[in-house]
Amino acid sequence: MRNIKRKTYNNFMLVMKHILSKGYDSNEAEKITHNIFNQFENNPMGLSVNQLVNMIVPKEGYNET
Repeated sequence: MRNIKRKTYNNFMLVMKHILSKGYDSNEAEKITHNIFNQFENNPMGLSVNQLVNMIVPKEGYNET
């Protein structure tokens, strides 16, 4: 995934696609994507969007814990 710095439609859809690939449905993925961009916008010197997406646990692993 390329380095994402702004919340544009294309970037939003790219992040959402990665979250969908981890097994989440579209409603959950949309909420998670909004949270990721909000977290990044509130603290741009913190973790990058890519790092935040990589930290998301696949849904199967989340349900087991």
